[in-house]
Amino acid sequence: MAYPNGNRYDNRQQGGYNRNYPQREAPAQVPDFPDDYVDFAEKLMKEKFRLITTSKLRNILSLLMDVYNTEILRTEETICEDSAVKLQMARIRIAYECGRDRTTKDFKEFADAAHLLPWLKAIGNSRSQAIRYVHYLEAIVAYHRFFGGSEFNVRRN
Repeated sequence: MAYPNGNRYDNRQQGGYNRNYPQREAPAQVPDFPDDYVDFAEKLMKEKFRLITTSKLRNILSLLMDVYNTEILRTEETICEDSAVKLQMARIRIAYECGRDRTTKDFKEFADAAHLLPWLKAIGNSRSQAIRYVHYLEAIVAYHRFFGGSEFNVRRN
């Protein structure tokens, strides 16, 4: 068979390799991490507590408690290398949970509303931001329980 440029892998006529993949929307503008993150967590959980279980929240928090326990004792402005690795692992875990399968659609909706990934990414190597982020997660867990969150309240479609 003759190919236009002599390359049998020429996919220009077929639209390229990614022709069957849906186009992703541009990410929405994420607000800066709020100074009043406790109020933000309260409002968020008042509306979204049914989207996530207590165990899922506590698993996310436990991923970052090692970072908190390490960094709260330090005085440097930047996080240590071990904490940086743990923050990266938390990002991976949250991303995995968001895309795991169709049944995690509620988790993705919650994670997007809570800005879990963008705010975690924005920590960079700032020790104070890492500590504030963990405090934010603690506030989410507290308000989840306050508004009646449990293991069995996840919305089913």
